[in-house]
Amino acid sequence: MRHIVVVAEDKRGLLADISYLLGKAKINMENVSVEVVGTKSIVRIFVKNEEKAEKVLSANGYKVLSHDNLVLRIEDKPGEWSKAAELLKKEGIELKNVSLITKGKKYHFYSIVTDRNKRAEKILADYVWSEGEL
Repeated sequence: MRHIVVVAEDKRGLLADISYLLGKAKINMENVSVEVVGTKSIVRIFVKNEEKAEKVLSANGYKVLSHDNLVLRIEDKPGEWSKAAELLKKEGIELKNVSLITKGKKYHFYSIVTDRNKRAEKILADYVWSEGEL
């Protein structure tokens, strides 16, 4: 799974514009989050076809970044995130981004971006989500 990040001037209707463009191109937003920092909006969108999404949004004047990410399945109980984070810490792997995708009854699913995703995937093999679990 990949996500794209749109960095744009914060304005009323920004998400409406972005979602309209993606919908018109038949691209489904699997998950979205928006954060405003000063005068900028940071819109994170999870899509299955990030290349097409990036092309559509870029063609319409948006600055788009894409990131490889891992999806983790973390049991919903105290201390579980600590175990995963400690594994990364021991290997010197830096977390760049963590986003909650969805909460389940027993597990929560998170997207993470690290400075070394391939290594993180090996280290966190017991936590990495496999297709079809959501």
